[in-house]
Amino acid sequence: MKFNPKEHIAGFAIAAAILVVLAVVYIFGCVFFGSRFLPNTVVGGVDVSYSTAAEAASTLEQNTGSYTLTVTDLNENTYDLNASDIDFSYTDDYTAADVLSEQNALTWPVSFFSSRDIGLVVTYDPDAVKNELSGLLNTGTEPVNAYLDLSR
Repeated sequence: MKFNPKEHIAGFAIAAAILVVLAVVYIFGCVFFGSRFLPNTVVGGVDVSYSTAAEAASTLEQNTGSYTLTVTDLNENTYDLNASDIDFSYTDDYTAADVLSEQNALTWPVSFFSSRDIGLVVTYDPDAVKNELSGLLNTGTEPVNAYLDLSR
């Protein structure tokens, strides 16, 4: 076998071209995910992958506005509490922009193989919850403290 420098140069050129394409794709991903949520990102149970902070905030507000909490008592009666009935809302104390700023865009390729689940901070009116559940709270039997009966 003879050494043919043209074959080695062609192989090197192909390898270099592949590396350049990979570098361009990686840099594009870093720029893209600098302003968008990484893949497999969930905030408060809502998938916000590829969303901007504004899109994610809008989605979270919509989902918390349509939230319904179902409470079941010991007799299997159910009570539905709608978000509007208990002033349930997404709080702006920890915004989608804050969450987005904490992600590392340089790790975007890894995010395709892992997930990120972030809790959501919400507020509600405890008095409204108590008023909505007043029927449930007033129908139960009052508890009696346990005691020993030694008279028998």
